[in-house]
Amino acid sequence: MRKNKRARGIISSLTGSYLLFAVLLIVIGLISLIGSLFWLTEGNPAGVNPYAIMDAEGRLSDPNAVLSLNGWIEELDREYRVIDVYGNKKSQEMIYTPERLFRLVSYDPDSPEEYLGTLIEKPEDSGYYIVFYNRKDVSISPFTINISSTGTRADGYQFFVILLLVLFFLLCIGMGYYLRAKINRPLKQLVNAMKQVQEGTEGLRLDFKTEAEFALIRDAFNQMIDSLEQARAEREESEKSKNRILLELSHDIKTPIATINSYAVALEQGLVTEEKEQMYYETIRLKAERVNKMADDMFTMLKMKSREYKIGKDEKDICEFLRRQCVQYYEEAANRGLEIAARIPEKHIFCKADFLLLERVVGNLIENAMKYNKTGDQILVTLDEEEKEIRITVQDDGLPIHNSEVGGDIFEAFVRGDKSRRTDGGTGLGLTIAREIVEKHSGTISYVYEEKWNIFIFTIPL
Repeated sequence: MRKNKRARGIISSLTGSYLLFAVLLIVIGLISLIGSLFWLTEGNPAGVNPYAIMDAEGRLSDPNAVLSLNGWIEELDREYRVIDVYGNKKSQEMIYTPERLFRLVSYDPDSPEEYLGTLIEKPEDSGYYIVFYNRKDVSISPFTINISSTGTRADGYQFFVILLLVLFFLLCIGMGYYLRAKINRPLKQLVNAMKQVQEGTEGLRLDFKTEAEFALIRDAFNQMIDSLEQARAEREESEKSKNRILLELSHDIKTPIATINSYAVALEQGLVTEEKEQMYYETIRLKAERVNKMADDMFTMLKMKSREYKIGKDEKDICEFLRRQCVQYYEEAANRGLEIAARIPEKHIFCKADFLLLERVVGNLIENAMKYNKTGDQILVTLDEEEKEIRITVQDDGLPIHNSEVGGDIFEAFVRGDKSRRTDGGTGLGLTIAREIVEKHSGTISYVYEEKWNIFIFTIPL
């Protein structure tokens, strides 16, 4: 899963996008204004200034900016006679008196003159240029002179408006594509990943940078894939375990079935003497009981392994329950030369559990101790109350389970102390069933060998 700095939220990104849009809107407004100015002045906005029309040598540099605003330029000699005209001259005068020039160049807003002139002296006293604009197109403020005109190249502000609209339209399209890509990119990756999972692709993970909301969806998707793969692995392992158990069971069940079949045929054909007939019937009964025990253990184990199976819990005194279990096996243990001792607190300890299933756990552990303790004579059952759980041990002083290869596998189906297959013992499912029952109670079960004792320990949460 991606580990990165906290991602921005989609709301923050949209807010940033709107701010960017506002800034770009101002920019395109300025671009439109500057573009219009260049358009109106034919690429020379500085040329609108009357004092910029003449170069250092007194030659007219570029009259187009003046002409584009319906102005014109006249070249005068020292006696104020017109010797040349640039643009469309609006007046008829070809010679000016000083008084007339003074009125034309006056910035008085109440002047009766239709045109406003700006007189520029040429170097070396060689004459003058005078720049004329319609006085209505000139506005004068304390620090600037603004010159505009209707009927020029762009007919006023039409060019500015058209350019602004075009740039605004392009900006909207650009922002639309940007926002669409920002939202669609993670969505497309999510949709494509879901399709790949649907098609059976394994090991797929999403790893891309995106806003916080999409990052949560990305991480949730990865967690979902982790869970699915884990569930698939558990299901495959469970299937393998089930198949192995069925193979083991079919192998184990063949021997007693074959014995029952051969003994039944011998009895049916009269091949058994009267002295041995009772022994044959007894063997058939014992083998049938063993097959029935295998089937019962198999059913219990598969039921415990099912996730859908829920145990029912009652609240009872666990101390009294454990005492009864020890009493149940006291006589059988004595017949085997073993003594069952119990170390159980002399008080009431109540817990919630399925006591029918716990009876099977304790019974399996005590029966195992009685069956395999060939060298000792003690079986000890203890109960300890801890802060959050009850700890029950069943231990015997027989030989240890010394095959180190068994380890945790002692609780696997059909595994015995020496991990060898035997057909004269139990079903090989006792400890497996015990583990499944304890785990259904959210407890743990384990085996240790300490100080000449085989110790099985299981816990039940309080």
